[in-house]
Amino acid sequence: MRFINRKKRCANCFSEISSDPCPKCGYSKNTSPSDAQVLPRGTRLGGKYIVGGVIGRGGFGITYLVFDVRAEKILAVKEYFPADTAVRERKGFAVRPINDKKRDVYIDGLQRFAEESGRVSQFNGNPNIVNVFECFRENNTAYYVMEYLSGITLEKYVEKYGAASLEQCVYLAEKLGLALVAVHSSGLLHRDIAPDNIMLCEDGKIKLLDFGAARKVSEETSLTVMMKTGFTPVEQYSGGVELTAKSDIYALGMTLFYALTGKQPKNVFSRMENDREFADGLRILPASFKNVIEKASAINSAERFNSAADFLNALSDMKICGEVITFSREDFSEDDPIKIDGKSSVPKTRHFIRGLCIGVLLCGALFLPLLIISGIRSEKAETKQKKPPVTIELGGFEKSMSSQYTGRISKNTLEEFDGNVRITLEIETVPYSYNLPEVYLIYPVDSGGASMISYCASESDPPEADITGAIPIERESRKFSLVLTRSGIEALNGGFGFDTYNVAIKSVLLETSEETLHSFDIGAVSLPEDGAAEYSVSFSDNGVKISADFEKYHTTDWDGNMTKYIPQYAFDCFDGDIKLTFQTEYSPKSPKEDQKYQALYMHTFGYIQNHIFEFAETVQIYGEDRSPLIRRTDNLGISPVLSCTEFSVVLPKKIAAKICGGLSFVGDNMTVKHVVVENA
Repeated sequence: MRFINRKKRCANCFSEISSDPCPKCGYSKNTSPSDAQVLPRGTRLGGKYIVGGVIGRGGFGITYLVFDVRAEKILAVKEYFPADTAVRERKGFAVRPINDKKRDVYIDGLQRFAEESGRVSQFNGNPNIVNVFECFRENNTAYYVMEYLSGITLEKYVEKYGAASLEQCVYLAEKLGLALVAVHSSGLLHRDIAPDNIMLCEDGKIKLLDFGAARKVSEETSLTVMMKTGFTPVEQYSGGVELTAKSDIYALGMTLFYALTGKQPKNVFSRMENDREFADGLRILPASFKNVIEKASAINSAERFNSAADFLNALSDMKICGEVITFSREDFSEDDPIKIDGKSSVPKTRHFIRGLCIGVLLCGALFLPLLIISGIRSEKAETKQKKPPVTIELGGFEKSMSSQYTGRISKNTLEEFDGNVRITLEIETVPYSYNLPEVYLIYPVDSGGASMISYCASESDPPEADITGAIPIERESRKFSLVLTRSGIEALNGGFGFDTYNVAIKSVLLETSEETLHSFDIGAVSLPEDGAAEYSVSFSDNGVKISADFEKYHTTDWDGNMTKYIPQYAFDCFDGDIKLTFQTEYSPKSPKEDQKYQALYMHTFGYIQNHIFEFAETVQIYGEDRSPLIRRTDNLGISPVLSCTEFSVVLPKKIAAKICGGLSFVGDNMTVKHVVVENA
């Protein structure tokens, strides 16, 4: 059923209008139809909500501007439409799973989506949390209705204006602290506090959004590990770990760091290695506020505030008055998601003929100037506004033992471009050690650390990629370009970033790409002679099994330790927890020294980098006296007793899914002879 616009409201933004196109958003009755995957403007939902323009689109849903014809009020409606599991029927508006294999995932997500509306609606009336009014099912999917907030996210604000002032951040901290007190008092954890989920409203209010990741404190979370670069605490990276209010407090502290500095914070593992950037960002703050941010953002949860109430008490003790964050909506008119680019579905020749006929009928040269002006205006309206290039300065970089992590580009920033996005990197190749081979690699990853190479392309043929999903870089290079496809942008989990090896990325230039693309192909690349294991894959009733033989080793300069790896695509056939069984041999690096220990480390080039054993479960072996034969080292490895030659570890599904580039195995006084990888 279509909406009859009796009150002369724009069908896109619902502003009252007296002319076409709409002076506010540029929508015209001749505007081309929307994307086939979204509901057309004018669709009626729930018997009373008329669909307008799309104001948000994420991995799990589409948010529309709607008009309540009974209350005559503009609201927002979120539709459950998971991008990777659902499609819309060609006839009608029904949503269905993309195939039978995705059906259970779709239904489970639909139930969680409905539960989300119930979780949020209990806070209706709280001035610091978005209001949700009702949830209903229609078109084989679900919708929930919420207030329409006129404003911008904290992320957009910082991108536009830069860092907020001290007083504005105190105001932000107070409002978000109050929101968390309400959330935690109800027995919930938000689990996804970040700048893109905080709305700054034109009336000065601060609203906490998106409770899709929220869970009860006692609820099992192992299947839904939420990760957002820079804002997720260390304990949240491991499924099954009991989370508390302290996890949300960490995210709040890092969000305030982002607002205070205007810089994307480093992930918690990078902070473990070197926290200088965090300390430097807070240096100019008054000691009282600096102490609050440091305590909220402590890497060790035991050092954080116990509750949001304690956080608020510490704020009040500072005696610093907060200041409302103000801005002009007009400053963001170009970024308004419901703004139309002015493109009309009526061809220019049709406009010209129509004008010419009018001129002939009126038979007056008096109207010729009007005709010319009309033609000029029409041509301008036809010109599609192309998103101008955007440059993002990533600033300095810090070396780690295996890579230099350089930050991320937010998904919202990439979605502002039409189609594919060309990403040009200003780089500097800096070897970590001159004793190592001079290899320079860039791994495209998402904010969760998973590889994005399959979504990337080159505008030159043939594009080269390493077998691990890395792009090799020439040492003399100062710039490098790749293209992120539209499907890759839609698949992102919050942002697009880079893990690098011996490469520092100083800035990023983003611009629309309209060139012919050539996909990176890593499947045809042969295993290198040095570095990778020779392995075979077999299938049985128990699932997939990979047997990897290690005969030759690449020796690093890290105290003479030996490293081998299994490439990433070898793990693509696993969809659950995986078990790795190692066959090893005690091999002292120097027989002249008495080194009565051996150790093993596992690395990945992805988000979790050198912290695999922090999440892996060691299958413990006990001696005759029931003493454990395997212990954890102080630097995230495991150390079997010298007589131990075979042992296993289990890698949880959510961590196995974050393998980027492959798994590398580093033996310290140990030779890894064989590894078997199979379903746990």
